[in-house]
Amino acid sequence: MLTSRGCQQNLSFFAFTATPKGKTLEVFGRPGRPEEPKAPLSEIIALLNDRHGSELGEADRLFFEEVRAEACADAEVVSLAQANDPKKFELGVRQRVAELMVERIGKNDEIVTRYMDDDFQATAFPLLARAIWEAANEAGFRHPA
Repeated sequence: MLTSRGCQQNLSFFAFTATPKGKTLEVFGRPGRPEEPKAPLSEIIALLNDRHGSELGEADRLFFEEVRAEACADAEVVSLAQANDPKKFELGVRQRVAELMVERIGKNDEIVTRYMDDDFQATAFPLLARAIWEAANEAGFRHPA
C-alpha cells in the first residue's frame, strides 16, 4: 500500500508495546536507585536467630510468609511500595505490618478453633496427616536433631 504512494518524507513509524510496570522495573530497575539484595525469608529467620539468639524455624518462616502474602494482597501496601524506595516504604508500612501480624494470629486462632470442631477435624485431619506423612518420607528429608 505504501509503495503505491511513494516515499513519504515526513512520515515516521513507531511501535509501542505495553509492558507491565513490575516487569519494566525488574528489567531496567529504578533510575537513581541502587539495587538492594533480596533476602528470602529463610535468610531473615537465620539473621533473627543469629542476632537475637532465637530458635525460629520453618513454621516461623511460614508465619512471615503468611504476613508477606497478606501485605501483597493489600492495595494500600502495594501502592505504597510502588510509589516509594525501600527505605521510605519501611517508614510508611511499619504500622500496617504490625496490624497484619495481629490479624494473622487471629486468623490462625480461628483455624485452630474450627479444627477442634469434630466435623471440621474429621475432614481436615486425614488430609493433614497424609501431607505430614508424605513430607516426612520424601527423599532428602532430614530428621530434626
